[in-house]
Amino acid sequence: MLDQVEAFKYLGRTIRSDNNDAQAVSDNLRKAKRVWGRLSRVMKAENASPRVCGLFYKATVQAVLLFGSESWTVTLTMRRGLEGFHTRAARRMTGMMPEKDSAGEWVYPHTDEVLEKSGLFTVDHYITVRRTTILKFIADRPIYER
Repeated sequence: MLDQVEAFKYLGRTIRSDNNDAQAVSDNLRKAKRVWGRLSRVMKAENASPRVCGLFYKATVQAVLLFGSESWTVTLTMRRGLEGFHTRAARRMTGMMPEKDSAGEWVYPHTDEVLEKSGLFTVDHYITVRRTTILKFIADRPIYER
């Protein structure tokens, strides 16, 4: 008799019996934060422009952050976590950090402006592109012609 397993790792991703992808998103966020921490220091030391930082971010950090996102069921909580990390990284790339006003309240730069300056889109956009790409690949496979 086989024991039922609630969660296991497969190809570096946690698969759960209840199909909850929160652990996979959490793992990816943790890994992406480590990668971004190392990369951002190099970009700052090289005085790279926000657009160049955005290109490196998409090629390295985002690949880690969104690994497996094609099959995720993304809840609002997961989306907020992914988008929050993405926006904070964009703020750091551009130097558009939140500041306190005269009343002591934090004032954040508008997210659209920050993403525009760094050459990035929202996380939802990137997840949609990844899903569309994989769906097109599956739909165009010649095996379906048989």
